[in-house]
Amino acid sequence: MDLRALTTAQRAVEGPKLARQLEQLLDSNKEFEAGSVSQNLSGKPGTGLGEIVATFLDEGRTDHLDLERVQLRPDSTVWQFSSSSISLLPSAAVHADRGIGI
Repeated sequence: MDLRALTTAQRAVEGPKLARQLEQLLDSNKEFEAGSVSQNLSGKPGTGLGEIVATFLDEGRTDHLDLERVQLRPDSTVWQFSSSSISLLPSAAVHADRGIGI
């Protein structure tokens, strides 16, 4: 998860909560299948630099959880859930608790 927008102290507290919320959303999303995530380093063709892995409704709006390639060091890149996806988790998790929109 891309938590670079959070301070070190916030990461320690919020990181585990966000990880649980992400797990809950992915587990409750009938369309998500971990095995369907592209093995291509640039994601699924035609999607830009990332890959949408789950879609859900939040207050009538369609949102996406997406992965993006992040360069950690000059010789190392990884897939992470984007910071925009992470910002959606608290609200989306509330709707998932109620069984709404997933």
